[in-house]
Amino acid sequence: MIDAQMIKNDLLSLDTHDFYIKYIVKSNYWYFSEYLHIPNDKVLDILDRFKEIISQNFHISFHSSQLVGSAKTGFSLSPSKLLTPFHDGSDTQKSSDIDIAIISENLYQHYWDKMRQTEKIQYKRFYQQLTASIFRGYINDKILMEIPPI
Repeated sequence: MIDAQMIKNDLLSLDTHDFYIKYIVKSNYWYFSEYLHIPNDKVLDILDRFKEIISQNFHISFHSSQLVGSAKTGFSLSPSKLLTPFHDGSDTQKSSDIDIAIISENLYQHYWDKMRQTEKIQYKRFYQQLTASIFRGYINDKILMEIPPI
């Protein structure tokens, strides 16, 4: 089982690629095995169904999505959250969400084109947030949901 200290040690000792392989790519899915207590021999079947739903709804390849974040490891990997454990909102903390990375050049291009067409002054406040993610090669959907034309 993964714990915060193990992740911290690996953040300090592994290079980026090795960390990515160990905590993002490999088939350990904390949310399904530890939170939902799905038996190990059933986790991959559940994950496959999860990916099928994503694939069908976003019209992407089955292999074009990846569970990331605290649902993947049990702890947030965001620098601003400092390995905060996944939480269900049963206390005073806001509940964690399930982060999914969708890898699709077509979707990226589609939303990039839509953003370029959105020129109204009321959307300029999103410029910094949008460009920060776009220039790193991804689009953050939280910002997209704030812009009605998109």
